[in-house]
Amino acid sequence: MSQTFNISVPKLKQQQLVDAASDVAMAEAIPYFTQHRWWWINGDEMIFDADTGNLWQGKLDLSVNYNYNQQDTANANAKKLKLGGLTHWRVPTKEELLAVATASSTFPLRKGQHFRLGDYGFFLVTERTLYLDEKNPSRHDYWNDAKLLPVCNLFSTKPTAHRALEEFAKRNWAIKPHGQDNQALKDFLGQYNLIKAAELQQYTQFNATQLQALWQNIDHISARLPKLDNLRFSEINQGLWEFFDDKKSQRLSVTVDSPLYGRNPVLDIQEGNVAIDFGTSSTVVALKRNGRDELLRIGLKDFNEAPKPEHYENPTALEIVDFKSFLIDWTSEAYRPLVSWDDVRCSHEARAILQLTKEGDFKYGVNENLVIAIGSILLRLKQWALRDNENYKVKFTDQQNEVHELANLAQRNPVKGQALTVGTNYPFDPIELYAWFLGLTINWRQRGIFLHYYMTFPVAYPTEVKNKILASFRRGLQRSLPSSLVNDAKFAEFSVEERASEPAAFAAAALEALEIVPVDGGVAYAVFDFGGGTTDFDYGFYRLPTDAEANEGWEHVLEHFGSSGDRYLGGENLLENLAYLVFCANVDVCRKHDIAFTQPLDALPFAGSELLITNTQAAYTNTNMMMSKLRPLWEKGVKNQDASGTTKVKLVNRQGVLVECDFKVKEQELIVWLEARIQKGLHNFFIGLKQAFTGHGQKNNEEVVSASIKNKFSQRHQKNQSSHTNNLPKEIHILLAGNSSRSPIVLGLLGCLEDDVSKKLYERTKKGLADIFGDSLPDLEIHLPLNTDDKNPYKPTAKTGVALGLLRLCPGESLNVINHAKSQSDDSPFHFYVGAIKLNKFTPTLQRGSAYNQWIELGPIRDRIAYLVYTTTPRASLGTIPRGDSELIEKKLSFAGDTTGHKVFARAISPNEVEVCTATSLAETSAKVLNNLQKHKLG
Repeated sequence: MSQTFNISVPKLKQQQLVDAASDVAMAEAIPYFTQHRWWWINGDEMIFDADTGNLWQGKLDLSVNYNYNQQDTANANAKKLKLGGLTHWRVPTKEELLAVATASSTFPLRKGQHFRLGDYGFFLVTERTLYLDEKNPSRHDYWNDAKLLPVCNLFSTKPTAHRALEEFAKRNWAIKPHGQDNQALKDFLGQYNLIKAAELQQYTQFNATQLQALWQNIDHISARLPKLDNLRFSEINQGLWEFFDDKKSQRLSVTVDSPLYGRNPVLDIQEGNVAIDFGTSSTVVALKRNGRDELLRIGLKDFNEAPKPEHYENPTALEIVDFKSFLIDWTSEAYRPLVSWDDVRCSHEARAILQLTKEGDFKYGVNENLVIAIGSILLRLKQWALRDNENYKVKFTDQQNEVHELANLAQRNPVKGQALTVGTNYPFDPIELYAWFLGLTINWRQRGIFLHYYMTFPVAYPTEVKNKILASFRRGLQRSLPSSLVNDAKFAEFSVEERASEPAAFAAAALEALEIVPVDGGVAYAVFDFGGGTTDFDYGFYRLPTDAEANEGWEHVLEHFGSSGDRYLGGENLLENLAYLVFCANVDVCRKHDIAFTQPLDALPFAGSELLITNTQAAYTNTNMMMSKLRPLWEKGVKNQDASGTTKVKLVNRQGVLVECDFKVKEQELIVWLEARIQKGLHNFFIGLKQAFTGHGQKNNEEVVSASIKNKFSQRHQKNQSSHTNNLPKEIHILLAGNSSRSPIVLGLLGCLEDDVSKKLYERTKKGLADIFGDSLPDLEIHLPLNTDDKNPYKPTAKTGVALGLLRLCPGESLNVINHAKSQSDDSPFHFYVGAIKLNKFTPTLQRGSAYNQWIELGPIRDRIAYLVYTTTPRASLGTIPRGDSELIEKKLSFAGDTTGHKVFARAISPNEVEVCTATSLAETSAKVLNNLQKHKLG
């Protein structure tokens, strides 16, 4: 007797894998099944005719004779047969018997000359008897020793191969095509056995080879990770996490003929940290093991493909193919649910459909199906998290043309150390799903399991939004862990934390990569982080530790004290604005074809836009189509219009019909707009730089060692470096982060390029710097964006530097970060400039970074009405922004009671919230004599 072994498998996943394997097996079995007409059922018990769907008795009984008129007796005898468990056997009609006896492919019971069956010529039919022993079989009205070949109509009409195989499997019938015995038959029978196992719910009837085949694609099914090799199952020092029995989950015992092993996932826990830069357009994942940095590729179609630098910039995108099917699996179990990549996919594969070909059309062709596909791509998840408005609803259409609506992001934190539970009412959170996909690749069994995750955020993100995103990542990453690990004490170590701002993390990587050495007084730096959604500014010093800090183990220190940004200056936002400008320039075409589009948050509506600007799915799709059309212009400077200055684009009208439109695309005007918008962002950056470093010049009192420096503004200006009336540092290193900082416009404005266009841009920047700094401009050392290195794919770049820099800031590392702006409060600093309009200009009184809970006068009340005006742009400090500027937001305040002699006062209470009141004087606010107390969220 052969030896047997028991293996424990998770019940639900085993069922799902068998069912999924059955679906694959069915698809593979159908072509073989359709090649053959005659099928033996249960050995020689029955014969199935695939052409008609009829069943015939497999063994002819030649011992019983019937007279020509004994059909009733014959039918009664036929019903007693119960072949295959069926009771409706009967006498065939003449046409039915002729169809099989004279078939071009020989009926299995044919024997003898002409069309004899079982070497006999006369057979009973409903029309008396049929004589088969002649070239043209005919009916005989009188014959007394006819034989019976019973027939059964298992199907009312000819079944499809899928239907027939499904029915046979449900009845647990053994099947085999007539006259076949080869490898193809063996393959088919293996496929049919899988179909039977699913239909009969026989989830444990497998040998070791079959069970291994079921589980080999467990990682590929959801994340397209490589197929498991045989040793993963059979090597005693390897084994599957899923086969490890923690005695707490529902499991099935499978008896196999050779040993297969489970593995406790606790054994695969790694000591390293994981850093995640969750971006608007792309996300970078970095991890550190044994002191070495690694970058991960997420959502590739083929992980066997040779790594490319762009692989590590993983698109922040989800493609929803079949939402209902996905949701069933997603809510079936909390940990590693068996979600199908065919229902939902992420990252590179999710965004592949939006890529352009050289002809300017979409990769898969522009058609109605593509429109559905574009509607099913969820992009800019990070910006979606900022939307905290019940009136703003995001809808998407999956590729089954079903419309679904996203609920606003909510903070649903897991309970520390406790297992998550899911069910049919479990809310769908796309950020959680994206984090889950990241986690599947991070915690790949070939790599191990990680429990410590750290994230960065833009400087302007409110704490409540960051907490919501962190909660989503905690759920998603936790759900990527093996379920048995959650029941182990080690699971208590699992954590997902914010560690630094994005520009601070980038500075940590860039300063080292550029070989900038810290000194006692500190090296002044400023980060211009031009990303996909926003541009962040960060200012600080890179210095050696004090004696006290050195005693604590710190080897170098990043001390930053000023940060701000341009919340609308991002690559994707610029593209959306370019698309909007093109639509605005072609409003007549849009009206003619009934085309609607969306309006960027920082753009202004135009006269007559009421019917053209909407938040519909069609408008969103049109904007995305136009953005894709213009992407080569923004990212590579490629102009794709024809000689006539027009471009053809297919858009969706209000009736949901795809129409081709001829649009005028004045690309030079778009470039001029880009130049002005980016110059505005850089202008804000330098305003913020002056504000941040004013009074901190004394820190930079020693010589700085630096490499890879592109230019010095001081040399280009030939100014007197001894004049620093605001006590600014003598030298500041400008670090360019984010892929958008590679733009020739950015580099031209900063004087890093030598062509004529760039020189003109640089002159504009110099004029702006003179307006901001006067005679106190420091040396500005401009460092080009960090580039990729084919020999070192893990080298920090303008994009990957944030995640790699974050690894340097994780607990236990030697670089200390001191954030003075945050030290005033547990929260992030106040993000806005708040004030009033005076002489048609914005006058801020509540500044960015203002202390919390300190009342400041805003302005007068007129007829019990005042306007709360606010912005995030640093140029607000100059007092030159006119009323109605797109960067200003006005909020009408109404007050009750007698406000004669009162003024409006405001105080910051959170990064994006203020409290206002009316009072006669600031002294009254100090005495807490407050009227009309109101809270207002800014955004």
